[in-house]
Amino acid sequence: AHHIDRNDFLNVVVREKKKFENSLDDSVAGGLNAGTEVLMNQVCLSRGSRHELTSTIPPRSPPSSPTFRI
Repeated sequence: AHHIDRNDFLNVVVREKKKFENSLDDSVAGGLNAGTEVLMNQVCLSRGSRHELTSTIPPRSPPSSPTFRI
């Protein structure tokens, strides 16, 4: 469409396109969230019990001092 100025944010076509893109982004994000939730539920069930997501994060150990050989 050579007659549409894509930089004209007041153009009806550009606004509708942007509205559609935002709606599509929201739908994709919602689907990803739902998919991630289902996946994590399956992971928890396969481990035999339910755990909080933070329980799978190992504790942080203090950094060790580097050892150099000369």
